[in-house]
Amino acid sequence: MRYVINKTPAAGSLQVIGKPTQVPSPWVVLNPPSAWGTFPADMKKRIGAYSNANYATARAGVGSWYGPDWGAGVMAVGQSLTTALSGDPLWVCAETFLSFDLPTGTPSTATLSLYKGGISTAQAFTLEVRAYDFGATVETGDYVAGAGLGSYTLLGSLYCPAAAADGLYEITLDETGMLDHLLLCSDRHRLGNEPVLDDREGSSINTPELVLS
Repeated sequence: MRYVINKTPAAGSLQVIGKPTQVPSPWVVLNPPSAWGTFPADMKKRIGAYSNANYATARAGVGSWYGPDWGAGVMAVGQSLTTALSGDPLWVCAETFLSFDLPTGTPSTATLSLYKGGISTAQAFTLEVRAYDFGATVETGDYVAGAGLGSYTLLGSLYCPAAAADGLYEITLDETGMLDHLLLCSDRHRLGNEPVLDDREGSSINTPELVLS
């Protein structure tokens, strides 16, 4: 902006001659708010494949199903072999799907915050967070067979030792990856490590939030 200023010696005052070359705005924006922050999961679904025939059937996702609306609000990741339900062996492989309504752009940092607990983990495993565009809804057809999990980009992971304490955990994610659709799975499911009887490696997942900055 440019003004023409003339000092009048007699009056000792300043005069503005003419008009400014640019009309000033009456508003000034100081420290505009960031588009980033904490985003709760917009959708939380779990799909479990199970089979009383053998582990390979459950891992491949060609057995029977529970979810994605089984146990409203309940999510879980991992594998188990149990006889508690019917007295017969039952292999279960579970995956959790999360979606978030995020602004456009790439943040500087990304962290998935979640509460892990509710299941006694007898077998250590690594919880993996992978980018997976499953669409606007979650159906049983979105389940990823164990052998195919490695084809989706790994954004971050959390090692879960046996008998890990319940509590709030934070997983650092690759902020340049696709963050609005996430698949949570077990590394042992991906690798095909068959669980032994009552050898749970899973964990319930609650209150997931994506923290971006």
